[in-house]
Amino acid sequence: MAAAAERVGPVAALYAVDIDEVQDFNAMYELHVRPCTVIFFYGNLCVDVRGPHSRDDIVWPAYGSDDFAGLVRAVHERARAGRRIVVLG
Repeated sequence: MAAAAERVGPVAALYAVDIDEVQDFNAMYELHVRPCTVIFFYGNLCVDVRGPHSRDDIVWPAYGSDDFAGLVRAVHERARAGRRIVVLG
């Protein structure tokens, strides 16, 4: 994610949240379920990003920094168009 941060700078900001430090965030977004979670927000609203076959998650470690930056840009583009659910395939 750090390598992708420079590439997505014009359209997004990336933040790391320590779920042990921010307990309210854990409960709100159920972050205790997985060891690593990426959440997208646009206009103070959470954007639901789904992987292929309507899965509720993305196997994001499979992405390199260029692919992750492309993912962030694609989500931003669709969220900016008013979509709150983005299906990536």
